[in-house]
Amino acid sequence: MRKITLFWIIVVMAIIAGCQKQVPDFSSDMAIDLIEQQCAIGSRQAGSSELELVRDLIRIELKKTGAMIHEGVFEFQHRDKLVKGINITASFYPRLSKRIMFVTYYDSFIDSEAKSSNYFGANANASSVATLLAIAQIVGKNEPSKYGIDIVFLDACFPCEKEMGSFGTKFFLSDYSGKKPELVLYVDRIAGINQSLEMDSLSYNANPIESRYVWNTAKQLESLIFSSNFYQSNSRDVVLFIKNKMPIVHLSCPSNRDFSENDTMKNVSPKTIESVGKVFMQIIYSKKDIK
Repeated sequence: MRKITLFWIIVVMAIIAGCQKQVPDFSSDMAIDLIEQQCAIGSRQAGSSELELVRDLIRIELKKTGAMIHEGVFEFQHRDKLVKGINITASFYPRLSKRIMFVTYYDSFIDSEAKSSNYFGANANASSVATLLAIAQIVGKNEPSKYGIDIVFLDACFPCEKEMGSFGTKFFLSDYSGKKPELVLYVDRIAGINQSLEMDSLSYNANPIESRYVWNTAKQLESLIFSSNFYQSNSRDVVLFIKNKMPIVHLSCPSNRDFSENDTMKNVSPKTIESVGKVFMQIIYSKKDIK
């Protein structure tokens, strides 16, 4: 009798375990490697041959995931000439109607007044590109139960040196015809060493429920990177998403080395990337409603 009871207990436990889809782990190793590859290319200004190499890197990595890939081609005015820009979107599990969107930009800033144009852009913004490419690899192998995922890589955010052009963002929002996502995470410089992710009051005031959802998720994971302090960003891209009534939450871990020649691998914290990646995993594979 005991043997029979024990048998059924084991069977029930196995069924429960099978029904509980585990949240995949996230390691910063792949992201660090992809940051190094981008930095090795050098400065990656919109319209440059260097940025084309980063674009190819994104294509190669996304092709491994099995995602549906869409490229949005547009033109913008830069230094008295028309330049081609390309946004790249990877969509996972389109049959899932509820969506979470991750957005970042893949060109880097160059100051025309600087003595050197050798801007590596490790934190700004190779870190975000690399982290989302690593996330894409995991999502491609592990289907979420509730949310489909879209990952967007925007071009031409910094084509005009000191001016924030945001041409890729403008084109993406004008071209977007999909269903409004449940959540948009704008991933912007998320590896600053000895820094924390504070709440951007710009996106918080527009989308407080979504912002609290992200920070509460980080709190549940006991992440020390996510701070309850507020700061006011001046992100033109975030403003554009808000104007288009997108439920955007701005995630940024800025460093005073960003947008300078000192933004090298020494400006990148693997610990910060890993903490942010684990929060992203929890959000992607959660069965909870965001609202």
